[in-house]
Amino acid sequence: MKTFRKPAAAVFVLAVTLMACAKPKIHGRVVDVFSKPIAGAEVSIPKTTFKAVSGADGRYTIEYVPGQFELSVRKPTYASATISLNVTQASELPAADAVLFPIPPGPGVYYIGADRLIALPERKVQRNLKTFLHEYAFPFSSDPTPSIAFGTEARFLDTLPAAATLYRGNPEFYQVEYLTGLYETPMSPRLNNEVNTNTTELGDEKLRLRTVKLDQSAVYYGWLSGPVEQTRNAYVFSVPSPTPAD
Repeated sequence: MKTFRKPAAAVFVLAVTLMACAKPKIHGRVVDVFSKPIAGAEVSIPKTTFKAVSGADGRYTIEYVPGQFELSVRKPTYASATISLNVTQASELPAADAVLFPIPPGPGVYYIGADRLIALPERKVQRNLKTFLHEYAFPFSSDPTPSIAFGTEARFLDTLPAAATLYRGNPEFYQVEYLTGLYETPMSPRLNNEVNTNTTELGDEKLRLRTVKLDQSAVYYGWLSGPVEQTRNAYVFSVPSPTPAD
C-alpha cells in the first residue's frame, strides 16, 4: 500500500493562511472607582461586531482591527466609559484599566470615600444672609456632617439638575455652656467664598466628577446647585484645620 504525504510547502501555506485569519486581541480589566473588579461588563468596539464580557476578575479579551477606534465599556448601575486607541500594527495589546463610577441612588452630591460613596447631608440656606441653618442634635459633636482631611484631593459625584458650585464658609465662633460642658460652635457660616474645581462629564448618564484640592480649612464647605442668592439647599462637609507638626 502506498502512503501519500502532503508536500511541506502546502503545510506551510496552510499555516500562513491560519495566521492571517487570526485577529489580534486587546487584553484589559474593568474595575470600579474603588479598584474592585467588575464582572459582567460589556466591552465593545462601536460600529463593529467585536464584543466581550468581563469575567469575575474583571478581565476581558476582545479582537480588533488596527486603526483609530474606541472601546465602549458598559455595566448597569455604572456610568459608561470609553477608551480611545490608535493602533498602527496588529499585536497583542494590553489596555489601561477601564474605571467605572457607580451611579448614586438619588439626586445630590456624593463624596468618593476609600470604599464607598458618602452622601453629603442637605442643609437649608437662608438666601438673604448667604448662610445655612443648623439642624444639630446636642451635644454638637453628634453633627453627622462628613469631615474630610485637610490637604485631600477630594472627588465628588454630582447628580444635581444644574452643575453645582462649591463655596467655603467663614464661620465665627462663640461658646455655649450646657449642663454637659462647654462647647464651641460655628454661628451662621457664610458660604461666600467660591472654590475652584475641575469637572469631568462621565458617560451618557449626566453624571459629573468634581475634583478639588482641600487646602483651606473651614468648618463648612457647601455645594450649591445655582447662585448662592437663589439657592435654598446646600450639600455640606467640613475640613478640619491641619494638626501642627511637633
